[in-house]
Amino acid sequence: MDNAHIILQIAADDFSVKYETELTICQSVENDINGLQKVIDDSNITGLQLETEIEALKEELLFTKKNHKEEVNGLQNQIANSGLTMELDLNLWTSATSWQKSGPSRQAGLEEQRRARQVLIPTD
Repeated sequence: MDNAHIILQIAADDFSVKYETELTICQSVENDINGLQKVIDDSNITGLQLETEIEALKEELLFTKKNHKEEVNGLQNQIANSGLTMELDLNLWTSATSWQKSGPSRQAGLEEQRRARQVLIPTD
């Protein structure tokens, strides 16, 4: 009976060691899960913050587009109401082929002439 008692004691010790090992592993996995849950929560919060920021930026973009359109319309109205007209001497542009054949120096000269002939005339 002593042998049976010794074998039973060895088996009990073996199960005790296995239990302690499993308990340690289980606690480690639970700690990892809790840590990962915190990472998931932080990621969700960051995602919500980014979505809020995106919405704010979309609203800002719409507001900026609206303001830009209003400013462009206002400036166009100012130009239209200012009574200024612009005339351009179109004779400078009569021949595209001669323009191309004249070379870079001629192109620069003609461009300068075009700018000089562009006249703003008040119609008041």
